[in-house]
Amino acid sequence: TTRRSPPNPLRPNGTDTPACPHKCVTKTQGRHPESAPNISCGSVRSLIHRSFDGLHVCAQPRYIWEMAFLIEPGAPRTRTARLRIPTNGVRAEINDDDWWTDLQAIALVLPEHAIFSHTTAARIAGIPLPEVDPRPFHVTVPHHRGRRNGIVWHQRPMPDEPEYVRGFRVTGPLQTWLDLGSVLDVDDLVAAADLLLRRGLVAPDTLKAVPPVRGANLLRSAAALASPRSWSPRESLLRMAMHRHGLPEPALNVEIIEDGIVLGTGDLVFDEFHCIVDYDGDTHREWQQRIQDTQTRNAYGQAGWIHLGVTSHMFDRMPRTLISIESMLRRRGWSDPCTPRELPSRKDGRVTRAIPPRTRAS
Repeated sequence: TTRRSPPNPLRPNGTDTPACPHKCVTKTQGRHPESAPNISCGSVRSLIHRSFDGLHVCAQPRYIWEMAFLIEPGAPRTRTARLRIPTNGVRAEINDDDWWTDLQAIALVLPEHAIFSHTTAARIAGIPLPEVDPRPFHVTVPHHRGRRNGIVWHQRPMPDEPEYVRGFRVTGPLQTWLDLGSVLDVDDLVAAADLLLRRGLVAPDTLKAVPPVRGANLLRSAAALASPRSWSPRESLLRMAMHRHGLPEPALNVEIIEDGIVLGTGDLVFDEFHCIVDYDGDTHREWQQRIQDTQTRNAYGQAGWIHLGVTSHMFDRMPRTLISIESMLRRRGWSDPCTPRELPSRKDGRVTRAIPPRTRAS
């Protein structure tokens, strides 16, 4: 017999999603002025229960949705102190005030062919972005844009087969990256492109063939600097900071071999000068990893290599860190002038590595 995988509660429009034991009434069964959502019951769809005590909030998920054929919009029972309004027509628990809850609420009331795009699609897909609030959410539609609060509307033709990530309709990897060109700077575009290349979601030649879109100059510069050998977003941003500072280009994540013995793998390796720069993320705080790092770096020193570990504290103080890297290379014989490299930047004067609020459609 063929083994079947367990039902996925986030499968869009699926038939094998677990049924609610309370006989919930969902959006597709009701007469709602807007079209059906693009996610399935059992994941984040609003559930309204009929009971002798009236309507109540389902434990999973915790929403009340004002459906005209069950209750009138603005009914008193939906205006309790324990509920908030993430968007018109949806109620959520007052304690669920995070962006993911608001995203689920928005998804309940989107038009039928709407699709999440830009930074919202990137956030859902796990593409690295600057650490800022992802709201408002970006939604692309094929025809008429809506007027719902909390959404930045975009209009363009929809793909024939939209992609689903974590139960949400989103733009594809390449289109998402192209959309990011209108809101991100080159450094963050490189970090996003590195991840797409590393996962094999986009081919290098396809990435470099940038069509005439907003931010095309930034996208072309980022595509030329992107590499599938970068293993983390912070590593990509550190590499970009070194590139801007005018340091020589390092090899990425290569093995350090001496006398036929592999000593370790360096994040950013300057083989000519026997220098290694590693970014030490959260995993390097674990006890076992610290022991392994100490042994590896002792072996580097015995073999004549100089190692510099960059912590998150040093990452936040990048100018001082770049001076330390430059000094290390100078001690090993690098004598070229350190001339900063110019890269395209946003022409509207926005702050680097920030996603500003956008209220107009593009």
